[in-house]
Amino acid sequence: MALTRAMLKSMNLSDEQINTIIEEHTSIKDNLKNQISDLQEKVNDYDEIKQKYEDLSNDVKQNNWKDKFDEAKQQLEDYKNEIKNEKQTLKKKELYKELLKESGINDKQISSILEVTKFDDINIDANNKLENVEELTNEIKSKWDGFIVKSAVTGINTENPPTNNGGTSKEEIMKIKDPVERQQEIAKHLELFN
Repeated sequence: MALTRAMLKSMNLSDEQINTIIEEHTSIKDNLKNQISDLQEKVNDYDEIKQKYEDLSNDVKQNNWKDKFDEAKQQLEDYKNEIKNEKQTLKKKELYKELLKESGINDKQISSILEVTKFDDINIDANNKLENVEELTNEIKSKWDGFIVKSAVTGINTENPPTNNGGTSKEEIMKIKDPVERQQEIAKHLELFN
């Protein structure tokens, strides 16, 4: 049974009392409607979340996510190991390059030697130094002997002995074509022109 003005009038209530009761009734009714609406939204949200959970559960059962996770984890570990190995190879190259220089290998040939060297057989100790340095040095000297710079010892040129004026002679100064440069050389070596 709905609350109506006619029903309240039949109870011998004044118009003011009827208005107050109707306003209060309307307020309570609106408040209850809002509560019902909020609860309905929560029920809808719950149903949506429940459906997502069921979908995810089915995905996990169908797609075997644990295997995919383990596979991704293994790929990450492999990648980390690859980076670690690359860093170690770079360190080996750097140390081996220094050993090549110390062994007297021509600077122009070092990069070529590094390109053909297999660094898997070369090891680094706990102090970040090459292991078996003596063995590696002997191998370098035997394998790359043609690239070792031999220092040539030359004697004094007796045909043109050096002079005390830094090797410049009067004839050489006079051969200079630029007059300014020639005058500067004459000024430096006045003893030749006295």
